[in-house]
Amino acid sequence: GSEVYVWLGRSAGAGARRAGIQVGQMLLEKDRFRPSWVRLTRVLEGSEPFVFRTKFVDWFGLDASRTAAALLERRHQDLQATGQILAVTAQEAARRRREAKSAALALSNEERRALARAARRRVKNTAKAMATLARP
Repeated sequence: GSEVYVWLGRSAGAGARRAGIQVGQMLLEKDRFRPSWVRLTRVLEGSEPFVFRTKFVDWFGLDASRTAAALLERRHQDLQATGQILAVTAQEAARRRREAKSAALALSNEERRALARAARRRVKNTAKAMATLARP
């Protein structure tokens, strides 16, 4: 193929990492059927690119929850790094929840009903949109 990956486990020592890279380079040098432009890509455990993960049928099935959590965490970190979201401390998050709860308690019954109707409408519209997208 046109891709050669060397996967390096999180607990691999420096010697094992060097040996893995050397084996990958030897594979590229000795394989006369592989094009000369093929690159060796080093892949670190926990930072596997999507293209790498698609090469394995069971990747998402075996480790779906951990992989999904890691992807979400990486996305969150990317957003923080680019300033698209701000980091919030646990205390700040708790304060915001308390404020939202006290604001909700201050609503009249009619206002609560209106908010509930709006939430149901959003769910219904989302379901319609998803059904529309699912159509061939």
